[in-house]
Amino acid sequence: SQGYGNERIYLHNVSIPFNLKFKWTRMQGLEDYVAPFVFGGPVLQIQAGHSKCDAIKYSGGDVELCAGLGFEVLKRWQIAASYTWGMTYVLKTVQLDDVSAHNRTWDVRLTYFF
Repeated sequence: SQGYGNERIYLHNVSIPFNLKFKWTRMQGLEDYVAPFVFGGPVLQIQAGHSKCDAIKYSGGDVELCAGLGFEVLKRWQIAASYTWGMTYVLKTVQLDDVSAHNRTWDVRLTYFF
């Protein structure tokens, strides 16, 4: 273990999404009440901070790919869910060869337009 026990690692990231969205609007008046949409695209993550651990090498950020779907209700509310795949590594171990970690996240969002 070389002096390392059960280390807890904290990462603080700033996420910048570049998503394209497609919303169905030609539904014979139904889109005034509910309109489905899909979205997706790349996400740039920049590490704003992390915990100190000499056994871990941090990348400073990563590139991810996001895909999601949702509904717009009454043209004021949006309910969406998405999944994000990390394409590049977030951290690597110093002692072990070829061991790295990628981000994988589920998101559920509720938005109100005013």
